[in-house]
Amino acid sequence: MLNPGDVLLFDLDGTLVRSVEFDHGLYLEAITEVLGHSDYDADWSTYTHVTDTGLLTELLERLGIKDTSPIISAVRALFCAKVEAYLSSGGCCDAMPGARETLSALTAAGIPFGIATGGWGPTARMKLQSAGFEIPTAISSSDDAISRVDIMRHCLQQLGAIDSQAVYFGDAHWDIRATSELGWRFVGVGTRLADRCTPIVVDFRDPWWVKASSRLGIHL
Repeated sequence: MLNPGDVLLFDLDGTLVRSVEFDHGLYLEAITEVLGHSDYDADWSTYTHVTDTGLLTELLERLGIKDTSPIISAVRALFCAKVEAYLSSGGCCDAMPGARETLSALTAAGIPFGIATGGWGPTARMKLQSAGFEIPTAISSSDDAISRVDIMRHCLQQLGAIDSQAVYFGDAHWDIRATSELGWRFVGVGTRLADRCTPIVVDFRDPWWVKASSRLGIHL
């Protein structure tokens, strides 16, 4: 499945860090406070681009709001403030088991990797720092593009590896969809994709990943 020369890209929320529940809740809070109401569809499965910018852009369009930029800026600023307050007050944002060790081993071995997240860049860095990660040089977010596909492409460009074989690690069905559109290989992480993809690992201490990573020359 994994071969020397592969470029590895990782989703963040639910893949490298356990943040989905608080992230989702604070995102909805920020939207509701800026709009002044909660009369909107929060079923993200019905939206085209499941990224912080993509969801909010489409939500505002559904509400008939044409000048979206000021509202997006306001929601982004408030959401970042809420995440910062949550983490600084001791809110939990744990690394997935083995995730820190995996990225550290990749760095030590000189194996190219990046993080391509549908979240915004500042909150991504806050979560990584809170969970004890070294911040990698290649992070792409919905500050860089609206669609997850374009975020993933941007991350590969950051690595100077646009023509390389990429493997994406993610935890949601929209990760599978984006990876398929790009023609990349996919590794599911966690429990949300059980029975929906192969391979899938519980976390980064999973025997499949330990064995696969050894093919890349790293040992966990």
